Amino acid sequence: MNPESGQGDSFRGELRRSIRSELRSIPIHERRLSLEAVADGLPTTDGPLRILCYLADGIEVDVDPVIHELLDRGAEVTVPAVLPEVGRMQAVRIRSLDDSDLETDRYGIRVPREPWSTIDPEELDAVLVPGVAFTVDGDRLGRGGGYYDRLLAETPERVRRIGICHRVQIVESLPVRPHDVRMHDLVIIEEA
Repeated sequence: MNPESGQGDSFRGELRRSIRSELRSIPIHERRLSLEAVADGLPTTDGPLRILCYLADGIEVDVDPVIHELLDRGAEVTVPAVLPEVGRMQAVRIRSLDDSDLETDRYGIRVPREPWSTIDPEELDAVLVPGVAFTVDGDRLGRGGGYYDRLLAETPERVRRIGICHRVQIVESLPVRPHDVRMHDLVIIEEA
């Protein structure tokens, strides 16, 4: 299907279903990402790195090993937490990945337990961004709610946006909308 044919929403929906189905077949041990894989794309900072990571949903690339190592190195690590306002997220500090420090939100995603300590998106240095599909040029297709696009729109251009994906998530082109935020870099995990 041609994404430029005016069938953008239909194409996006079909692509989401197809890729999510493929992702379910990837063994869990092939979904983990190490800090080494993203280190070259992270900016050098005068103080602690301020980074927004994410807590994977079960089929996304698992960045928990990255979070562990960044915390050990003294980085200020945040993860997104969905706000009651529809379509909005904020960057919430995470102290650890211990079950005692986390709970599950209304979408079944792990988040830090409240009360939350947040970082303004303008203060971030980098963001690791999940998605359903990406192009090699950095275009991204998310789940369809626009949560990440809204949050990323609040970050200055200097904040490194790094898309995290498997090879099966790379597509030739995507129907891009004006509010879609492009990635600066991609980290692609090659399946065995």
